[in-house]
Amino acid sequence: MEYPSFSVLITVYSKEDPEFLNQAIRSVIKQTVVPDQIIVVEKGVQNCLCKLKGGIEKGKALSV
Repeated sequence: MEYPSFSVLITVYSKEDPEFLNQAIRSVIKQTVVPDQIIVVEKGVQNCLCKLKGGIEKGKALSV
């Protein structure tokens, strides 16, 4: 079955534990239909994404 292209938007806050974002991204990647892109928007001081960079499974693209 052919699925349309789509993106997933995840919003995070700088005071949240970076592991929550990591778990959310892993959950999205494990779905039956994987999105073409995952967009992460961080509110507050840039903190969470810097700690996460490099923590995603190998073979998966992550642009920060």
